[in-house]
Parts: sequence; C-alpha cells; structure tokens
Amino acid sequence: MQKYRLYWIEDDVAQYFYHKGKLLCQFFLEYIRTNSKHTMIQYDYITNYIPHKDIHTYIIEEARQSDISVQKIQEKIQLENGDSKVELVFNNRNIDIYAESLLSAEKVVFPILRNFESSFFIIGKDQNEYGWISPFIGNELKLKNERLYSFL
Repeated sequence: MQKYRLYWIEDDVAQYFYHKGKLLCQFFLEYIRTNSKHTMIQYDYITNYIPHKDIHTYIIEEARQSDISVQKIQEKIQLENGDSKVELVFNNRNIDIYAESLLSAEKVVFPILRNFESSFFIIGKDQNEYGWISPFIGNELKLKNERLYSFL
C-alpha cells in the first residue's frame, strides 16, 4: 500500500498558495526532514487542527450513505468500495492515507473529504505526488463578486 499525507490548510494560506503547490510541498518535506522549531511554528500556523470526532462522524455517515464499507478502530478508519481499500489514520494536524494507489483514494475517500472541506493538500510519501484534492472555492467567490464597468 502507498502512504499519502493529507493536510488541512488554513483558508488564507490555501488561497495564497493554491497555485504554488510545489512550494507548499517543499515546506512539508522540510518540516518532516528537520522538525526544527522554526518549521514547527510555521507548520502550526498554516495547518488546521483535525477535529477527530467531527471528521470521523462525517466520514462514517457519508461512506455508509454511499454504500462504502466502514470499520473504525480507535483513530483509524478503514473504507472499502469493491476492490478499492483505503485506511485513514488521524493525527492532530494531518491524516495518513494508505491506499493501493491515488486512484483508490480518489474513488473511496476524496469525494467525502471534498464535501467536508475544500482546502486539503496531499503529498505522496513514496512518490513525488502532491496537490489539492479539490479546486479552490475561494477563487470562484472572488470572481462572482467582481464587476466589470464600462464608461462608454
């Protein structure tokens, strides 16, 4: 199984870094590599705390409504949909996702997480894979509020 790490990014940071995913990925890899006080402070600033109880309840309810098999064991949730199996391990500021492939995670858990929050950023542990699991809604809201005026 492949390991991916999912981060819930603060809205302001997500808005600023939406098109700068490579920088965000480099920061997380640096944080993991050095775990220095400086990067820990930045990490705590840009990531949200994962509300375990709330997100567990949400994922379990949504999975069951989508006919996805669910098993919860302490801070771990196992999801299965046909031949796609995904395991989620919850930490304070990230979620470790174990899946056969990113496609398995896309089939089973990403649709559920997209409906929970739009600013999740994922990094593949063994591969050079990273990015947002959904388009950023904040940019669409800005476009809806903008007006084009003509003085002709």
